[in-house]
Amino acid sequence: MKREESFEVGGRAELVVVVASSDVVLTAGEAGRIDVLLEGDEAALDRFDITHAGDLVSIRLRREGRRRWFQSGVSITVALPPESDVDLKTASGNIYGSVDTGTLLVATASGDVRFGAVSRRAKIKSASGDVSIGEVAGDLDGISASGDIRVDAVSGDLSISTASGDLSVGEAGGRTVAKSASGDTHIGLFSGPSLNVVSMSGDVVVGLAPGMSIEANISTLSGSLHNNVTPSDAEPTKRATLRIKTMSGDIVLR
Repeated sequence: MKREESFEVGGRAELVVVVASSDVVLTAGEAGRIDVLLEGDEAALDRFDITHAGDLVSIRLRREGRRRWFQSGVSITVALPPESDVDLKTASGNIYGSVDTGTLLVATASGDVRFGAVSRRAKIKSASGDVSIGEVAGDLDGISASGDIRVDAVSGDLSISTASGDLSVGEAGGRTVAKSASGDTHIGLFSGPSLNVVSMSGDVVVGLAPGMSIEANISTLSGSLHNNVTPSDAEPTKRATLRIKTMSGDIVLR
């Protein structure tokens, strides 16, 4: 069965989705409109409330009295205007977005999260799912217990942490904090004012932008340090502080 609804919205559309085990897919739609498609059995579809107020469209799964959420098995697809603000909460469903968002807020227990560009800020929280985000123009706050976190680029401040997953950042241009218990941390190009990396047993690899003057505080208990940065006689154009600490992981600067 299918349930389809369309809503007119203004220049800065908002979408809120609060569900249990449903997969959520966001795609690029038309300006000024949000299209919602729910697919599943009829009884499950009836348990969803879809509301519209101004620029906001909300999709929520009703609780069954005092019992836990009914496990719907419903898939949700939403076509929305680019740079819409999105707030998604799900227990075990995967969340995929092929549309550029404005502000992106995601909380999921075990589902994977994959999104493209974010024009404002992003906050992602996942217990065991993997997180993959494209370019973020503003700040990014990402937390995962056992899943990997991968980010292409962050222009603003970045704070990411995971217990056992790997952390990978293509480019970090702001104040950057990365914490991992046993996963590896890889930052392809750092050009911000400060970098603080803490890892227990994972390796740390950091690429430094050219023309930087670095105040470094680097320590490892049983790992090794490899400084592959090529010295330059040119006057530094940027200054940054670098703090890296590991227990047993290796540290590589390049």
